[in-house]
Amino acid sequence: MDPWAPDESSVIRSKRRGRPKRRKVERRVWVWALRIGAAVVAVGLVVGAIWWLNRPTGLAALPSQAIDSPGGFRSTINSPDTFTVGINLQNTASETVTLVSARIIAPEGLTSTDLSILPVGPENAGFTLNGDLTPGGNVELKAGEDAVVAARYKVDCQKLLASAQPTDEQIFVTIQVGVEQREEEIVVPVVGDVPWLTATGTRTCIDPVPTGSAEPPDPPDTADPSPSASPAG
Repeated sequence: MDPWAPDESSVIRSKRRGRPKRRKVERRVWVWALRIGAAVVAVGLVVGAIWWLNRPTGLAALPSQAIDSPGGFRSTINSPDTFTVGINLQNTASETVTLVSARIIAPEGLTSTDLSILPVGPENAGFTLNGDLTPGGNVELKAGEDAVVAARYKVDCQKLLASAQPTDEQIFVTIQVGVEQREEEIVVPVVGDVPWLTATGTRTCIDPVPTGSAEPPDPPDTADPSPSASPAG
């Protein structure tokens, strides 16, 4: 054998000695990856804990306008000088709120005789506004749930119709979260360009026909007169 030829056993040993070094490098990479991942998780937990401790609660967690009216309104003429209106309100916030009260500013010539906040349900289906209004108290509204604000008015037609420019009408509701309360203004529905109460009151004065369950008119008397009732000739 050539004395300068490499010893086969030494070559094999050197190769075997090189493998543990690569394994150590791979282990270090995994260790650093785990450390970085643990650090990211720890930072995330700290940031989440800080946000949770300082998160907005109560009314501060709500948008500036939590209650909205998604549709129009319904009205019923109860008598020649009385009508009832109902407006649907919806909780547009992601938090549960309690509808505590409502306040409606009406034009001159209308006197409020009743106002109720009613939960939407079978007993109030279709805004049933005839008869006595169901006494309503606080109504709890989860996200997306509805309630009805119903109000009844007595009309002084002379005052209402004499007003060339009807008083600005407004609707306010008071909501509560926990022990905190605030009042929000609802957009007033209109008929054409006329606010809802003025429009309904005017219709009550001009065409005072109950729009609820009106009785049908009596049929005309078409029977021929009796000969005995004819005047004597």
